Amino acid sequence: HEDKGFRLSAIRNRSIAQAKGDYIIQIDGDIILDKNFISDHLELAEKGYFVCGSRVLLGRMYTARLLRGLESHPATLKQDYRFMLNGFRSHILRHYLANRYAKHSMLSIRGCNMAFWKNDLMRVNGYNETLEMWGQEDVEISYRLIHAGVQKKQLKMGGVQFHLYHKFASRENLEYHEQVLHRVIENKTVWCENGIVKDK
Repeated sequence: HEDKGFRLSAIRNRSIAQAKGDYIIQIDGDIILDKNFISDHLELAEKGYFVCGSRVLLGRMYTARLLRGLESHPATLKQDYRFMLNGFRSHILRHYLANRYAKHSMLSIRGCNMAFWKNDLMRVNGYNETLEMWGQEDVEISYRLIHAGVQKKQLKMGGVQFHLYHKFASRENLEYHEQVLHRVIENKTVWCENGIVKDK
């Protein structure tokens, strides 16, 4: 995947198409996973649902300490209090919140921590490659999945991941991405024309 800028949707689609498993747990390359990350996700795996998890954002200084080997693993209690709850695990609360928390908002979608059945992703034709730069690609595919009848679960109190600090990607195309998202919501779009399959 040649570096031609932010083309996350395209490389995710290539990965989805080549994936041999029935269930895809999606992460980014700038995170550190808790040892229970996969097992927590699999607890909530259920046909007819996709799952969105959370993250703990690490600060610049703490990230530097990790990368220099001064910290062996991220410590939840040392992080910004705004993200601290995302670092805790509870089996009971994880299952209690899965459907209740998911109903409140579509703002809690993080592409760095999601899980899908491959058949559901193929049903909506994967990610929209028209969204070439940063922003809303994860929310856009989530709405199309919902329009296709796939429900959302929220993975809270589990699926813990720590996001390394880095400078933000360019937001210069965000307004266009917002327009695409608005059309998807308004038209209840399911199929993405510029996705995994290029000509239906």
